[in-house]
Amino acid sequence: MTNKTSAPNAKTRILGYFQRGTDRTMTVAQARSMFKIKNVTARISELRAEGVDIRTTMTEDRNGRERAVYSFMPPTPTRSRRTVTR
Repeated sequence: MTNKTSAPNAKTRILGYFQRGTDRTMTVAQARSMFKIKNVTARISELRAEGVDIRTTMTEDRNGRERAVYSFMPPTPTRSRRTVTR
């Protein structure tokens, strides 16, 4: 038995986490710990490719190392998930 999470299941779990509350953020380390996901950045990229608006903010931890903090931007009536530019 393996302790890996498949890519589709991992994306579903990440999206569900973001959608469950307001102002939800997540770091790579948090996602690895909570969901047992090895390649968090790839799952975030796949969600973005599907039209999910996830923002990245670069911060420094207390040791001065840079880390990405992901945040979900839910669709609003004035901003749809996908924008078509002509």
